[in-house]
Amino acid sequence: MGDARDPFIATYADPRTNLQQTVDAAVVMPTIMRPEIEQALRSVFEQDYSARVQVLVGIGRLVTDLTPIHDACSHLTVSGKFYTPDEPGA
Repeated sequence: MGDARDPFIATYADPRTNLQQTVDAAVVMPTIMRPEIEQALRSVFEQDYSARVQVLVGIGRLVTDLTPIHDACSHLTVSGKFYTPDEPGA
């Protein structure tokens, strides 16, 4: 399924979540994978907000260790991991 360095999209969600339902708020977090990303993600998940929130993390450099993101999302289930092609149209 693709090399660890290939661009991809991973979806973490509660297994009971309907991923097609619209969200009430979106949080966009650009990062170069500083150690603070894990706490930043956890702070979003810990908010006392009873609406559907989507968190988008955009990584701005090549990384092979996504442990901080996986750890912050460990209470969720990976519901999909989709690799994107290396080149448009590939």
